[in-house]
Amino acid sequence: LLPVLIALDKGWFKAEGITEVVWKDAGSDANTVKGLIDGSIHFGADPQPDVVFAANAKGKEVYIIGGVRTKYSYEFVALPGITSPEALKGKSVAANREGSSSDRRTRLILEKIGLLPDKDVKFAYKGGSDKRIAALLKGEVHAAVINDEEVEKHRKQIASYPRVVDVSKIWPDYQARVMATSGQMLRDHPETLKAFLKVLIKTFQFIKANTKDMAYF
Repeated sequence: LLPVLIALDKGWFKAEGITEVVWKDAGSDANTVKGLIDGSIHFGADPQPDVVFAANAKGKEVYIIGGVRTKYSYEFVALPGITSPEALKGKSVAANREGSSSDRRTRLILEKIGLLPDKDVKFAYKGGSDKRIAALLKGEVHAAVINDEEVEKHRKQIASYPRVVDVSKIWPDYQARVMATSGQMLRDHPETLKAFLKVLIKTFQFIKANTKDMAYF
């Protein structure tokens, strides 16, 4: 939400002719895409691209219009002693819930390293990154994909826990989050679309230039 909140605070949407902006937390990427399809949402600020692709592949008019985050912001952490991808065979891996983004990501990673999800590796659904790392620390699972924030929070505790898969090598330019809109917006409101993109580009440039000045945020 940070880019949208900054743009609202700075008045940049109004400056580009978008006089009324209402932001909301859709609750999930699936809900964001659903809102784009039914017209209740005009722009998705940061859905994951695979959810947009999946809807588009089913014939829904939802499209990616820009990238937001090009870094895979998760680490694949395993228990001490598991030092290679092959050592995950027969082990359990934690994800949020079936069909969640962490579930999809973990399955893709396993396939990339030559392991079959559900056959070579068992899945244990433990909840968000905080709950997955708790399960890992308790030894309830053998590995988990954990977001950067939780990794940093528990860095001392997991200092000896190997990053058994270097995800950055699998996806060196991973489009983790994107901006999306509907076919109707593209057809009927191209100027609003351009204005939206101009505002977000300006906002990202502002954030990049002021990252160290946390007093603003």
